[in-house]
Amino acid sequence: AGSVVVEGPFGEARVLGTRFSVRLWADPDGPADGGPVVFQEPVVLQEVVVTEGRVEVRNDAGAATLRSGQAGYVWSRGVPVHCDTDVAPGARASERILGCLEEARARGDRPAFLLALAVLRRQGAAGIGAVAERVGDRTRPDEERLRWLSALEAIGGPDARAALARLAEGMADDAGAVGDAVRAALGEGG
Repeated sequence: AGSVVVEGPFGEARVLGTRFSVRLWADPDGPADGGPVVFQEPVVLQEVVVTEGRVEVRNDAGAATLRSGQAGYVWSRGVPVHCDTDVAPGARASERILGCLEEARARGDRPAFLLALAVLRRQGAAGIGAVAERVGDRTRPDEERLRWLSALEAIGGPDARAALARLAEGMADDAGAVGDAVRAALGEGG
């Protein structure tokens, strides 16, 4: 008996009795390595989200088996990575990626962490806004908010800088460590 295989530019997803989606992430600046182009957009990353069952994601560098509630990412230069986040059907992509980022940080997986940052950067205002929400959420512990701030700084670029400016404005009355760190990130001092 055969199996269903979805081939993408960086790897394939093999159905192992499941429901899943595949999304191709485009880089508006074009891929650095002259990679594939789909619908006139240069593709830099392939995301597979499993909502039921299991899917094997593989490329020439390796493979990862995803189960229900996991997201996996494949790019041109690396082994597929997966995130053990609970993926609710219809969850915002940024929520899945933030979960991957936190999981990668916790297990010390720098390639997966950098990949999640890259995906958030490519999401532009939506991904960066999701990170900024966590920095500005005063119900979270300061230590966690500071970790999200470091992720926002690592994302970089004009969208991240604008998010930092909005955070600083909203935290003008915050004399604590997070407020000081946001202002320091903008070069405004503490």
